[in-house]
Amino acid sequence: MLRLLGPKYGLDPEGVVESTLTMPEWPALNSEIFMHTVMPNLKRLNLVTERTEPEYRRIGMIYGDRSEAKQASPPAN
Repeated sequence: MLRLLGPKYGLDPEGVVESTLTMPEWPALNSEIFMHTVMPNLKRLNLVTERTEPEYRRIGMIYGDRSEAKQASPPAN
C-alpha cells in the first residue's frame, strides 16, 4: 500500500519503512498490535513455546517482559 500511495503524496516508501524500523520505540509499538490478539491465540495453540518465543521476540511480536496479552478491564456498571 505504501509503495502504491506513497509517491502520490510525495513520500519515499523505502525511506518511510527505514525511518519507522529505526525508531527506538518501534519494538514496543509493533508488539502492541500482536499482543492484543495474535500472540494469545498462538499461545492457546501451543505455537509459542520456550523454543519459539526468542524468535517471536527477535522479530518484534513480543517485546519486553510481556508474553501475555493485556487483560481487558471489566465493563463499568
